[in-house]
Amino acid sequence: MDKKTIEAYAKELHEAARKAVELKMTVGQSMHPEKSFDFIEWDALSEQAREGLRIQAKHMLREFGVDTALPRFL
Repeated sequence: MDKKTIEAYAKELHEAARKAVELKMTVGQSMHPEKSFDFIEWDALSEQAREGLRIQAKHMLREFGVDTALPRFL
């Protein structure tokens, strides 16, 4: 798996959470209903948060047997 593929999938995983955040249907929101959580754009995420998404992306890519980037992600 190359870094470009992992990065593309990590960004898509992050983007997939946008609607859940907007609807306040996230783990964070359920644990802290008194707080408001806004969606944070990829470029504003900390490197630690991005790396967490890369770890998730690698796992999903391995689990589903994807070993190349889909053309629309490139």
